[in-house]
Amino acid sequence: MLMSGNEQLLPNITSRDLLSIPLGPPLIYTASHVARPDDVGRLILMNSASANSFTIPTDLTVVSQGFQAFHPGTVFHVVMYGAGVTSFAAASGVTLLSETSHVDIAGQYMSAAAIWVRPNEWLLLGRLA
Repeated sequence: MLMSGNEQLLPNITSRDLLSIPLGPPLIYTASHVARPDDVGRLILMNSASANSFTIPTDLTVVSQGFQAFHPGTVFHVVMYGAGVTSFAAASGVTLLSETSHVDIAGQYMSAAAIWVRPNEWLLLGRLA
C-alpha cells in the first residue's frame, strides 16, 4: 500500500513526518547507551563487538536532567554497526511495543527505530529479531 504522506499513523504524526526526519552527523557509541534528547534526529551507530543495549529512559528522567520531555515526532534511528547484538531496552516504567515483543536488531548493518507514541510508550519498527 502506498501512502500519500498525509495518513495519520500515530497522534500528530503522519507518514510524511517519518520520511522527512532530518538526520545530522551520525553518533557512534561503542558500548550500551541511554537515549538522550540530543540523540533525536541523528543516526545512532552502535559499534560494539559484544552485546549492547540502547535504553529508552522515562520521560520524567529526561525532564529531571533539564531537557524538554519527549514529544510526538521523537524518533531514535539505531543501527547495529558492530558485530555485537544491539537490543532496545526499557527503563523501569517504559513500555516498548513491537511485533511479537522483539527488541534485538536482526543483524550487523541492519536498523530499527524507536518512535514515541505517548508518555513512556515507544513503538519499535524495523529489522528486529
